[in-house]
Amino acid sequence: MGKTVKDRARVDNILGVLKDALKDIRGLYWNKDYQNAKGDVLEKARNKLDLIQSFIGDKRWALGYLTIADFEIAEASYYFEALYPEEYLNWSFWETIRENFNSLPEIEAYYKRESAVKEPFLPPQFAALNPKF
Repeated sequence: MGKTVKDRARVDNILGVLKDALKDIRGLYWNKDYQNAKGDVLEKARNKLDLIQSFIGDKRWALGYLTIADFEIAEASYYFEALYPEEYLNWSFWETIRENFNSLPEIEAYYKRESAVKEPFLPPQFAALNPKF
């Protein structure tokens, strides 16, 4: 959650902005007409994604060290890329944090296990779209 009170507030802020940016985007996974709806949804999220990008910049992690915000960003990156592959790299924090997260020894070890849950993330009988590893 952060090493200091100030950092905990930063984590809360990042998570809040991320939640606001993704609230309508997440609804698209259940929308069978997501291709037609996704443009307007992205426009509403663009400013919030820009804020996150501005805060994280070129850091390896959202705060410079691993926090719960990085877990959330790493997971959300798959959803965002599945919907917006052409826009995904416009915000470099997605890929940076995902790559750093996936290269953590504990995460690498988990995904090497036969019992690791890799995909789909959402129930395929209900979701119109599922991210892929």
